[in-house]
Amino acid sequence: MFLYLFKLDFKSAFESNQLVFILLPLFFIYFVLEVFFYMKNKQNFINSKKFNILWFFLIIIAIIYGILRNLKAFDFLAPK
Repeated sequence: MFLYLFKLDFKSAFESNQLVFILLPLFFIYFVLEVFFYMKNKQNFINSKKFNILWFFLIIIAIIYGILRNLKAFDFLAPK
């Protein structure tokens, strides 16, 4: 997927791994928020309850995605 992104072939990158393709911008936003909060408040964004709920939600999504992409009914989620 990352090789396709480097070539700016977004369609192939999405087909390779939909979940990472969608979560990558979210991780970038998290990183920007972390830097912003630290610079402004000298406090980490990581320690907030909202952040813990977000990570729990993302982990559950990743586990469900990993299980579904290995089932025959959801073979369209598997990398091509």
